[in-house]
Amino acid sequence: MAVTQLGYLGFQVTDADTWRRLATEIMGFAVSDEDGVIYLRFDERHHRIALRPGKTDTLDYAGWECADLGAYETAVARASQAGVEVTTGNADECARRKVKGFARFRDPNGFPVEVYHGSLREMRPFVPSRPVSGYKTGALGLGHVVLRCARPELSVRFYCDVLGMRISDTADLPRLSATFLHCNARHHSLALTTSQPGGEGTVSHVMVEACAMEDVGTAYELCQQKGVPIWLSLGQHTNDRVLSFYLRSPSGFGLEYGYGGLEIDEATWRVEHWRSGSFWGHTPAA
Repeated sequence: MAVTQLGYLGFQVTDADTWRRLATEIMGFAVSDEDGVIYLRFDERHHRIALRPGKTDTLDYAGWECADLGAYETAVARASQAGVEVTTGNADECARRKVKGFARFRDPNGFPVEVYHGSLREMRPFVPSRPVSGYKTGALGLGHVVLRCARPELSVRFYCDVLGMRISDTADLPRLSATFLHCNARHHSLALTTSQPGGEGTVSHVMVEACAMEDVGTAYELCQQKGVPIWLSLGQHTNDRVLSFYLRSPSGFGLEYGYGGLEIDEATWRVEHWRSGSFWGHTPAA
């Protein structure tokens, strides 16, 4: 595959203070500030999420990691051949991303995409801001991101043909259809969904996966104690088997806090189609 993981996400946010409290008090992330950017760390990488205070809440970029310089150059060439405008990050931008090099472009639905190589690995261990067992990342990447699209079929083709992802499965759910894509053993690092009118071009949610089920329960209780809005209750998904709940981030999109995700064996995996998103739970908050 041209890309190997969802390495980082960057957002412009209007409420940096609430984001900071959520990151430390609920998620247990480590937070640092550099040159006006708030970095959220939850593993050996310098960061996985970057927040840029601004006047709107938007996705600045989704960074997809390439294994090495050669794979990066292949991904850039494929993007150019697909007819999209590609620009490379300058030295200052690479320093902010904490990578050796990256290129940016937009997918067919307008979402900002980056491919990169040479991510910075920290020497000092991750120290959580509250007691957590840690997060399942490493070769599996940050987690997953779900994007609402006007024409998801165009982006499915783009991510498969240009970035080398593969379809994990598909779903027709009561209010949307979705295609789930993987680039490593994680069931999906990206999902592309249809959208209600007006929701096109927005992020549905971002998922991070805890290393212990107890962390999910603790986070759920902390949200209730601290008045953090819950979007969907505790439940278990059908396709990736994740046990999770969704809280509402200060920027409006969901944060899925999960555990126990299914991993794919390419040698035996078969694509399936689902008509239910969850075995149980995941009911909308009143």
